[in-house]
Amino acid sequence: MESATTSVTSDRPFIRGLRESPEIMTKITGVADCLVSVNPAHSIATYGLGSCIAVAVYDPVAIVGGLLHFLLPYSTLDPDRARENPFVYGDSGVPELVRRCLDAGAHRRRLVVRAAGGATVLDKHGFFDVGRKNYLSLQKALWKSGLALDAECIGGVVARSLRLDVGSGDLWIKEGDQTDWQSFPVRNENAGQENIHVATYSRPHR
Repeated sequence: MESATTSVTSDRPFIRGLRESPEIMTKITGVADCLVSVNPAHSIATYGLGSCIAVAVYDPVAIVGGLLHFLLPYSTLDPDRARENPFVYGDSGVPELVRRCLDAGAHRRRLVVRAAGGATVLDKHGFFDVGRKNYLSLQKALWKSGLALDAECIGGVVARSLRLDVGSGDLWIKEGDQTDWQSFPVRNENAGQENIHVATYSRPHR
């Protein structure tokens, strides 16, 4: 079931719930959906990531956060569908997410990019390895956008949920049967790569 961005509260239609309240509010990014916010009171979450991938983008100076939940790797599978909703596909959704963050005041060189999902949920032998294809699509789309992953939790066979706190840039994850949110690491150049959670076929960004 696809979910598209529809609710708006400002003259920038891609930002939902802009400066609605000083209290923390959770905004949900559905499947094939994207949400960008400049409101430090917002927490943007997405749930039920199987082979889908969620991409969180954050500018810690401008306090701009965005979360994309894409379903399939390549828009060439159905160009008409991609034109109607670019967030279905990694190769069209990722650049649109980045564009909307930049339009909201983010700077490309400051963007922190993290991702989760891409599980093998149908066939452990890779027969329907949509998760791996989604991951490859994500890497290529980021490269074309002049970006790379700072941290990732990709692959495996468990479902995941992801939450981005716009005010702090903190990212939280649930995996499998976990009931509590766990801190999702961001790369620390001084600490090397050991604090990056990597699963299955995923490798840390270098």
